[in-house]
Amino acid sequence: MSDPNALIELPTLVGSAGGGIDMDLSSIIGAVLFLAVMALLNTLLFKPYLEIVSKRRALTEGALDDAEDLAVRAEAAASEYETKLAEARAEATEIREALKAEGREQEQALLAEARKAAEAELASARSALEMEMAVAERQLEAQASALSTAIVNRVAQA
Repeated sequence: MSDPNALIELPTLVGSAGGGIDMDLSSIIGAVLFLAVMALLNTLLFKPYLEIVSKRRALTEGALDDAEDLAVRAEAAASEYETKLAEARAEATEIREALKAEGREQEQALLAEARKAAEAELASARSALEMEMAVAERQLEAQASALSTAIVNRVAQA
């Protein structure tokens, strides 16, 4: 009944009919040491590890949320850029068309002015030519009269 190696004998947990666990001091010390090691591991290893994992998860989720926010802002900025670019292009087209229309108007005005100047110069040249022709006709008439008188005088002398 006594074991020389056992310090204290404890009664079995399940009756003496068999199959129970014999509890002695070494079993209790082993259980206490196991619980102490578990408490120590829990304090020194498991809790810090789980806190680190939790912080990393929170940082990762935060980074993912930040990335999604950045993507949304980038999309909004790109959309705004495209809108402003389209507006600028439309404005440039309007300005270009207005400049073309102004250029056409100036061209028409210059052409009309050039036509008027050409017509005035042509009219001036015509009137100068008509005056020269009138002077030439008078000179020819005077020369014709003098020539016919000279011819008549020669014929009469001959």
